[in-house]
Amino acid sequence: AKYLGGKRKFPPQTIHCLLAANRWEKLNEILKAQSKNSVLIMNRYYQSNLVYGLANNMKQSWLENLDAGLPKADLVILLDVSQQESFHRKKTNRDKFEKNKDFLKKISKIYRTTAKKKRWKIVDATKSKEEVHQEILKIFSKKIGL
Repeated sequence: AKYLGGKRKFPPQTIHCLLAANRWEKLNEILKAQSKNSVLIMNRYYQSNLVYGLANNMKQSWLENLDAGLPKADLVILLDVSQQESFHRKKTNRDKFEKNKDFLKKISKIYRTTAKKKRWKIVDATKSKEEVHQEILKIFSKKIGL
C-alpha cells in the first residue's frame, strides 16, 4: 500500500520479483482450478508485469524469465481505453502509476505494441458495456470453436 501510494520506493527489479512471487504463490490454486474447469479467467496476470517492466526500461527476457514455468494464457484480451476516458472513469483513489499521465501514456503505447507483437486481442473499451461484452464473447467463442 505504501509503495502504490508513493510513500515507499523500491528498485524496479524488486517490485517485479515480488509481483512474480505472488503469481508463483498462487500456482497451486491455478493448477487446481485448471483441473476442475475448462476455462480459467485471470485479470492482469503476467502480461501486466511485462508491460510495466518494459515501461521501466527492463529487459523483456528478464521479465519473461520471472514467469517461466507458470501456465501461459491461451487467449489475452486487452481492453483498450484512452487516457482521457480512464481519468473520466476513475476520478479518485488513483495509485502512483494512475496519477502520472506521462507514464500512463507510455504504458498505453507499450500495451498496444506488445498486444500486436504477441497477437493479443484488442477490444475498444470506450464503447458501451454491452458492446464490449459482445466483442469479448465473440472473441472467446471463436477461440473455443463455438
